[in-house]
Amino acid sequence: MEIKKPTKLIVILVFSSILTIINGILIALNNGPLMLASYTAKNIADVWVTPYAQNPPWVRIVYGMPDLTENGLAYGWLSIAVLQAAFALYIFVKPKKIRSVGLWIIILSLLTIPIGGGFYIGLILSVIIGLYSLEYPKKLEETFIGKIINTLRFNAKFFEDTAANPNLQKATLTLFFIALLSGFGSSLYSYNVYKIYPAGDLSRFSEAAATEVLIRGRLYSDPIVYTSTISNVFIMLIKWLILTLSIYFFAFKIVGKEAELFTLSSLSAYIYVPELIFIFTPLIFTNEPNLSQTWSLIVIPVSWPLLLFYVSRIWSFSLLSYAISKLQDITFGKAIGRALFAAIPYLMLTYMWVYPTFKAPGFYITFTGESSSMLAFLAAIAYIIALLFGALKKE
Repeated sequence: MEIKKPTKLIVILVFSSILTIINGILIALNNGPLMLASYTAKNIADVWVTPYAQNPPWVRIVYGMPDLTENGLAYGWLSIAVLQAAFALYIFVKPKKIRSVGLWIIILSLLTIPIGGGFYIGLILSVIIGLYSLEYPKKLEETFIGKIINTLRFNAKFFEDTAANPNLQKATLTLFFIALLSGFGSSLYSYNVYKIYPAGDLSRFSEAAATEVLIRGRLYSDPIVYTSTISNVFIMLIKWLILTLSIYFFAFKIVGKEAELFTLSSLSAYIYVPELIFIFTPLIFTNEPNLSQTWSLIVIPVSWPLLLFYVSRIWSFSLLSYAISKLQDITFGKAIGRALFAAIPYLMLTYMWVYPTFKAPGFYITFTGESSSMLAFLAAIAYIIALLFGALKKE
C-alpha cells in the first residue's frame, strides 16, 4: 500500500518544533522559566491576601520548570526540539515509517515540558500529531485522537457513525485516556495547594511553599499524585456506568424510545471528553480566593479550578443533548429536556455518593445531608424546565 507524504502533518510538526525552539531560547536567555502575570510580583507579600494586605486579584502562567532550566540547563533541552524537527524531515523522506516514529514524537513532546512545550501550543499539537501518526494513513476522523476532536466540535457525522457502529473497546480506551489526564491535572494542582496549606488550615500557610509555587513557578510532585490519578480511572468507570443507565432509562425508556445499552455506553464515554481541560489546571495559579477558596458570583461559588469544572460540565451536558437530538431525531430544545431527565439522577448519585465515598481527586461540588433539601429543590426546578422543553412529549 502506497503512503502519500503527510504534508499537513509535517508542516504542523515543524511549526510546533519552531514554537518549542523559540520558547526554549527565551527561557535560556532568561536563565529560568518565563512567567506571564497580571502584575509583577517579586515576593509572596506582593500577591498574598491577608486581613492586613488586601492585594488585588493576581494570576500567573509559567512556561518552563525552574530547577531544570537555570544555569544554562535550558540549552540542553533545546536539543529535544531540534530532534523533533528532525523527525518531521525523516517522515518527509520516508513517509512509510510514519507509524514507527509516532510514539517517539509523543515522548519527545512530553520531554519539551521543562522548556515550556512551545508555549504549550507546540506540546498539544505535537501530541496530536504523534497520536495521529500511530494510525496513519487512516482519515483523521477515524482515528483515536480524531474521534476526541470531533466530539469537542459537536461533529454530527461522528455521533451518527458511533451510534451505527458502536465500539466499546475504543470507548473504554478513550475513557481511560480522559481519566488519566484529567485526574493527573487535578491531583497535581491539589497537591501543590496542599503544600501551601500543609496543616489543612486556610488561615495558616507555608510562605516558603507559596513562594516556590506562585512566584518561582515550581510544581511539587509526590507518589500520591499518581495514586490519585489511578483512582480517578476507577471513579470514572463508575460514573460511566451510572451515566449510561441514566440515559437509557430517563432519556429513552421513559419516552418510549428504543435503545441498546451497548450503543449508549459507547456514546456516553465521549460525553466525558471535555474533562480533558483539567490537565490545564496546574498551568495557572492565582492568589486567594481563587487559589483554594471561593467567592460568590450571585449564588455561584467561583475559583480557578471551579471555573474549569463549570466549563467542562456545561460542555458535557451540551454534548449529551446534542447526541440525544441526533439519536432520536428531535429538536435540540426537546433533547435538552431529555438530557436534564437523565442528568438529574446521575448528578445526585455522583455528587452525593460517588465523590464523597471514593474521595475523587481534584475540585468538585459535593452535597451533604444538610444541603439535601437544596439539592431536591434544584432537581425539582430542573424537572420543571425539562417539562417546559417538552421532554415527555412524544413525536
